[in-house]
Amino acid sequence: MTSDPSPVHPQIPFSFDNTTASTFDLFWAGDNGVAIEAVEALAAGEGQDAQIFLSGSAGCGKTHLLMAACQRASATGFRIAYLSAADIQVAASLEGLEQVDLVCLDNMDQLPRQPESEEALFHFINRAREHHARLLIASRVSPVQLRIQLPDLATRLAWGASFKLAPVPEEALGELLVWRAGHLGLTLGSDEVNYLLNRFPRDPVSLLNALGTLDQASMQLQRRITTALIREVLVRSESH
Repeated sequence: MTSDPSPVHPQIPFSFDNTTASTFDLFWAGDNGVAIEAVEALAAGEGQDAQIFLSGSAGCGKTHLLMAACQRASATGFRIAYLSAADIQVAASLEGLEQVDLVCLDNMDQLPRQPESEEALFHFINRAREHHARLLIASRVSPVQLRIQLPDLATRLAWGASFKLAPVPEEALGELLVWRAGHLGLTLGSDEVNYLLNRFPRDPVSLLNALGTLDQASMQLQRRITTALIREVLVRSESH
């Protein structure tokens, strides 16, 4: 998916605007400040890194940062492309992407385990380096932990900076909810925070999705977020 009005790759154009939740401003930094700074610099075409590899467990924000980088680069006027490594089957899957300014490859741990996929990615990374395209790669595991059969591809994936993203600790989930609510223009009291923490899975993705649903309901119903609204909107929807 690219933001170029005349895409060099036959994928659906991907547009980014200021309403998306996947921005750098809406990313909980925690202990990931250095990684975020590096990704922001890459998206802006600054800094020394032409390739960055992000790893971390599910829910730590890898895809969020890739989307934020795409939005930042697109807003700056750069051509961008985002795709999942799971979709890399043959060379044509990556054809022409070296012509864009920033390519974000998500789910690298889902790269198909077949020679055609690995060879396609190997040659693409070489072409990207040749054309000065910047690469942002994300995976649940680090480059050295990927089960790559092609040694030269394993070497290419280890190029550039590598960061392991730290997840939001459980004791900071309440603070995360209040922080995100503030960015959404919402007031979330301690009763509401505790209710969400006790009623829903204690992971950032589930809690922030719940908060997003509450934000929409609050606007539609013109009501502030209370435990009554949470029960009405979220708990009732779970029962259906």
